Amino acid sequence: MESKSNKDAISSKLGKFAGRFEGFHAELDAEQTRKIEELNRRFDAVNRKIDDMDHSLKLESKNNKVSMKALQTWLENRIDKFEKKMMESLEVRFQKMHERCDVIDECIVKIEETNNNEVTEIRKEIETVTSELTSTVSKFKLRFDEA
Repeated sequence: MESKSNKDAISSKLGKFAGRFEGFHAELDAEQTRKIEELNRRFDAVNRKIDDMDHSLKLESKNNKVSMKALQTWLENRIDKFEKKMMESLEVRFQKMHERCDVIDECIVKIEETNNNEVTEIRKEIETVTSELTSTVSKFKLRFDEA
């Protein structure tokens, strides 16, 4: 009888265990389904964030291109203005330099004319003095020969 009572006790315990595990597979499947749905929600959220970041990066890239183009245009304009201003300044300086060179050329021409006039006058004076000297020497020679 003891064996029957042991058997009944074991059956009773097994019955209790069976009652506890009766819905185990259903609960396990439900939990797995819940976890899969949670992971899918997380995955979808991550994908949305990645899509948002991709959109933001594309927009930022586009904005950077626009900004770089604007900056390049601005710099080109500044360089053109600087170059134009420098060229105008150089043109003014070159014009002044050419004017000064023209004045110097005029002065050189005047000095050459003056120098040529002085050379001509000095040659005339030399011819006059030489002629007078030749005449004086000739007169002196005549007097010396007569004496």
